[in-house]
Amino acid sequence: MSNRDALWWGVRRRIGNGKKTNIWNDQWIPNNHQWKPVTPKPEECQLDKVANLISSRRWNKPLIFKTFCKVDADNILKIPISITRRDDNTFWIGNQNGEYIVQSGYKMAMDRREEETRREGDGAESSCSPINQQVWKVLWSLNISHKIKMFSWKGLREAVPVKELIWRRVKMGDPICSRCGEEVETLEHMLLKCNKVKDIWKLAPIQWDGIENMTDNFKNWWTAVAEARYRTQGKDHIGLTAYILW
Repeated sequence: MSNRDALWWGVRRRIGNGKKTNIWNDQWIPNNHQWKPVTPKPEECQLDKVANLISSRRWNKPLIFKTFCKVDADNILKIPISITRRDDNTFWIGNQNGEYIVQSGYKMAMDRREEETRREGDGAESSCSPINQQVWKVLWSLNISHKIKMFSWKGLREAVPVKELIWRRVKMGDPICSRCGEEVETLEHMLLKCNKVKDIWKLAPIQWDGIENMTDNFKNWWTAVAEARYRTQGKDHIGLTAYILW
């Protein structure tokens, strides 16, 4: 429920008879910014529903050009009207068949959040900087289990409950790694730097040579791994890496 406003951004109206779609508030005009009219509502305008713009199952062109700017008018006139006078309905732009599923809603919300963060940032990359948008696209496009994608996403978001994070936030437990008993269990230690973990990576069927100096920062390390998308079977190798991390 806390994300419904963000998810509503992906909802659009498909015009049938126009009786259930608000001209000024609903998202119904393709090719327009946010699918809404760019024309301000004229003062004392009594037009409310899209049905008010339809006459004899056709767009009322004189009224439309009188009410809207040319960009709006041209886009409205491209919208087909139902000859059977079916009701307007809602569809979701995040899925090809127009049906909402949680996965596509979550992906859209995260993409929008990352895009907003990127615009707000100054463009500099650091350990706290937003992840490159392309890195997110690579992650969500991998042919792997959704729970593995979520685990990778949590790692990039510093949301994996490693001992160091728990200890830092609530001052409870022991922050030392229970596998090696030598160092603090940070995300990087748990996934890349622990001696026990290094043994696993040595046995792995894929090696990431040249990025050993990035293991102090998981975001930077994963961003470098994501560059493999350009090579043959690159996404398969990235997907396998995600499974090994899991």
